[in-house]
Amino acid sequence: MTPADREKSIESSRERLRVSREEITASLQALQLRRLHHRPEDPFPRSGIMRAALGHNGRMILGGAALMLALLRPGLIPVAARVARFAPLIPVARNLLNRYMVRRNPVPE
Repeated sequence: MTPADREKSIESSRERLRVSREEITASLQALQLRRLHHRPEDPFPRSGIMRAALGHNGRMILGGAALMLALLRPGLIPVAARVARFAPLIPVARNLLNRYMVRRNPVPE
């Protein structure tokens, strides 16, 4: 391979790298803009922290914390079993809490 061929190969690699960087940057900016301008249909909860806590990831964290507590304090398992019978009421309580919080904190316009 001659030095000219090596230079040409290096230049083509640099060009491909530059193009791929531009594509990645553009896609990340588009994704960020989409997230910023995405407004959920239900305005509650408006806080990103509350959405994370009430969403799938929050439930996973809560489940992990419950598992860790059960492993560290096995004596609490019977107490949790007694409280678990109220689990079907969680969606009802969540709806009541949402309704109360929405009335208490009106949506800013």
